[in-house]
Amino acid sequence: MELVTYRNKLVLLKDGEKIATISLKRKFLSNRLKLKIR
Repeated sequence: MELVTYRNKLVLLKDGEKIATISLKRKFLSNRLKLKIR
């Protein structure tokens, strides 16, 4: 599973398939997500 940031969206990929897209409008939200995933 890999996490890709594309513009202001966070995309979760598994085996090359997009399984989730999270829109990032606030920076603190993206920081929280990165911490949770690590």
